[in-house]
Amino acid sequence: MRSLKNCGNSIRIDSKNKEERRKNKERIKVKDGEDGIRCLPLFFLLSFFVLSSLFFRLNAQSFNDQIYQSYITGDMDRWERLLKENDGKMYKPEGRYNYALACYGFIGYMIGEDEKPRSRPYLNRAEVIVDGLLMENPDVPKYMALRCALYGFRAEYQPGKIPSLLPKGMKLMSEAEKSGANSPQVWLEMGNRDWFLPVALGGSDLNAIEEYKKAIGMMEALPGFTRNNWYYLKAYKILIGWYEKLNFRFQATETCRKLLTIEPDFVWARRELNNLTGFAITRNPDGP
Repeated sequence: MRSLKNCGNSIRIDSKNKEERRKNKERIKVKDGEDGIRCLPLFFLLSFFVLSSLFFRLNAQSFNDQIYQSYITGDMDRWERLLKENDGKMYKPEGRYNYALACYGFIGYMIGEDEKPRSRPYLNRAEVIVDGLLMENPDVPKYMALRCALYGFRAEYQPGKIPSLLPKGMKLMSEAEKSGANSPQVWLEMGNRDWFLPVALGGSDLNAIEEYKKAIGMMEALPGFTRNNWYYLKAYKILIGWYEKLNFRFQATETCRKLLTIEPDFVWARRELNNLTGFAITRNPDGP
């Protein structure tokens, strides 16, 4: 009888232990579930930031690549459409800078085509963006260089403001030179300044050409800078134009040939080379 009683007690104890283990397992499952639920917002938040960062990076890259394609094909309608579609969609400083730089490229093209009214809204927009970038980071040389270029464009639209714009641009350019000795953007704007300034104010065509050549060399030394970069091709294009204006046709032709080895699909360069080779190509001994 005692054995049966002990056996009964053992069964009850085992049953009780099993019940406790079952309850413990359920409590662990509930706790794990609660922890998992608490972790979900953090997981989704981290995922959002990672995907957002990737999206903005890809969006910025896509914008630059599309601007590049517009440039080499001469499709300025597409360029303007890209500016409209992406206005206000670049949030990081580099994206905003690239957007303002694309505005700068469009403005310069339209001024050259005598279509200034078409590009005026983009000058206003670029000025706001670059002023904002300079407020956040006032010592970035390429921001200063771009702002100087926009001062020059503003003078094209409002010649009456030249007396006030010129000192601002010259002062900012001087600051950019001090801090941007290794910035190709600064060297390009130094070249623009020396090309367009009257000799009496320090302008020099030959200095401008050397500064452009220096800027191009610096771009080519920067890893990845020249890949699908319309700004880089534009530097060559302007240099070719300056050679032609100074009647350095040999230099213009050789530079145009080099440009086509860099980008064989550049429509302007192909057309310009055809125009240049319609003349006798001889080296100008006075050319740089």
